[in-house]
Amino acid sequence: MSQSQFDLLLLDKTKEIYGDIHWEKDLEHQGSLIFQVGIDSSIENNLFIKGTFNQKRETLTYSMILPPYGSIYRLDMGQTHRNPDRRQKIGRVHKHRWTEQYRDKWAYAPDDITEPVTNPEGVWRQFCLESNTKHAGNMIGLSTGLQGELF
Repeated sequence: MSQSQFDLLLLDKTKEIYGDIHWEKDLEHQGSLIFQVGIDSSIENNLFIKGTFNQKRETLTYSMILPPYGSIYRLDMGQTHRNPDRRQKIGRVHKHRWTEQYRDKWAYAPDDITEPVTNPEGVWRQFCLESNTKHAGNMIGLSTGLQGELF
């Protein structure tokens, strides 16, 4: 994917998720919740977002994925990252944006994520805002008792 294709896709304001997002137990990672949901877009029909959340470890990731490229835009909370040049270590809240040179390996500290990792719904709203993704629905499974079953 070229840089201009990525930029066009991120700026695309027709990206929309219809319906509720259902967090479910991650059977591969004890104590974690996951979801995966498709994104409708006028310029790309293979986009989807995957979310992972671990309340106990206070980690949260929202990743926009485009096959065959993989993650093209991602927010990570609760873990640090070192960029490919090995010079810069990025803090526990960082975003990855696709670049032709580094794919999704380059990260930066965002200033638009102000909600804490303990509020995945608030973080989700902020993630959607910058990525120009509308969500016509709710998040289900975080406050309905499912989280309490994990630990």
